[in-house]
Amino acid sequence: MHLLFFIFFFSISLHAAEVERSDISPVWSSHFVDFAIATDSVAQLQYVGFYDQDRKMTIAMRSLLSNDWQFKTLPQTTGWDSHNYISMATDDSGYIHVSGNMHNVPLVYFRSSKPYSIENFESLSMTNSNETMVTYPIFIKGIEKGELFFQYRDNANSTSTTIWNKYSTST
Repeated sequence: MHLLFFIFFFSISLHAAEVERSDISPVWSSHFVDFAIATDSVAQLQYVGFYDQDRKMTIAMRSLLSNDWQFKTLPQTTGWDSHNYISMATDDSGYIHVSGNMHNVPLVYFRSSKPYSIENFESLSMTNSNETMVTYPIFIKGIEKGELFFQYRDNANSTSTTIWNKYSTST
């Protein structure tokens, strides 16, 4: 199975129309798991996070003016769990944030080493607290300039707690 990229336009009546299609890469398709997309309209770049045909977490990047994709494979392999979807966002400084492949396991979080680049990603913790039994990662951009939040469930000690981290580009 190939990952096909579609851009849809939604009108107020919620009807969709295909605007663009791009064949990106063969992907793992033996069980359902959500992939991620992030678009940086200022830099005119688009990123897609998915599991490739070997179940490896992969980030693809392209210019919005091209269908030529660059690829970076991250050191994560998904199993048979649909909880292990990928979440991704860019911050106002151009760094790419990726999290996923988690169902009650330690936090899996990567940030690009350089803005607007998928060449290298660093595997990081966020706060070193409540990051041992993580599920349901979601990046959310705030309404104020520069706000990037990370929401997840921590299930340590059998208490499901929803955690919100606010990312600071300066610190």
